[in-house]
Amino acid sequence: MTKFLSLLLISLVFLSCSTDTDVKKTTSGDYKRSEKRSEKKTDASRNSLSENAVPDSDKDQSHPVASTPEEISSSKSAQTALESAIAAENYEQVKTESSNLLLINPKDIKALNSLAMYYYKRQNYEAALLLLNRALAADSNSSATYNNLGLIEVAKNNKREALNMFSKAILVDSKNFAAAANAAAIYVKEKDYNKAVFSLDNAVNNGKFVESSFNNYAIALGAIGEVEKAAAVYEKILKNNPGHREAMLNYAILMIEKQQKYKEGLDLINRLKFVGTENESRQVIKSLEAKAKTGLK
Repeated sequence: MTKFLSLLLISLVFLSCSTDTDVKKTTSGDYKRSEKRSEKKTDASRNSLSENAVPDSDKDQSHPVASTPEEISSSKSAQTALESAIAAENYEQVKTESSNLLLINPKDIKALNSLAMYYYKRQNYEAALLLLNRALAADSNSSATYNNLGLIEVAKNNKREALNMFSKAILVDSKNFAAAANAAAIYVKEKDYNKAVFSLDNAVNNGKFVESSFNNYAIALGAIGEVEKAAAVYEKILKNNPGHREAMLNYAILMIEKQQKYKEGLDLINRLKFVGTENESRQVIKSLEAKAKTGLK
């Protein structure tokens, strides 16, 4: 019998933050992924702004009031240049602009986190950790910094400490979607599905949508018996991205294994075969097809 293959199909795209207002995708590289991506998402690192409010402490630390008009202008210009580099996904420029901003304000939380994530993506974890510890010293209530410290622990395969950092990030800012999604990815990897659902419930209910995290959410929902909710999540993913391979295969597994919707499951498998599959998925698809065809007899 085909099992619900969460280990194979979990989306392990971790989310980093340059401040508590930013969410950026980046992979840890430590976990098996079902799809190959170009240097990241590290492969990639795509940026999308969340709508979390910036805590006052972050505002004060990140944007100190300059003492002269010239300093104010210089600081704002550097901040704008960094934001533009992040939006353009130009990471060499992120490094340059972060460094420029730190010359003006060595305690700028956004610059410290952005530069840390630059080094993180290049697997220079010691440099990243040094910068994040500086950010934590400047502001011990930065949710983004705790989240990014968790990414370093994931990269070092210290899952317990990573979860501790993600928990601290959520404690500081309950709306930190990145931290919730990152914790959930670990919980799904460890098949602790109830905790995964709990981690993502708040983010999902607040309208946050990242395909990789929704895929994990659906896996966890299906595993704890919330089959219809899981199906609705897969439908949302595929409406947004009809070619999402992980979601298609996971949804086919859910249809055939949990819902006994054999015809619909076969239709989805045929779509997946048209899009193309990884070698590691082909035996799974073959087994699913056999079960669905048997169910239709």
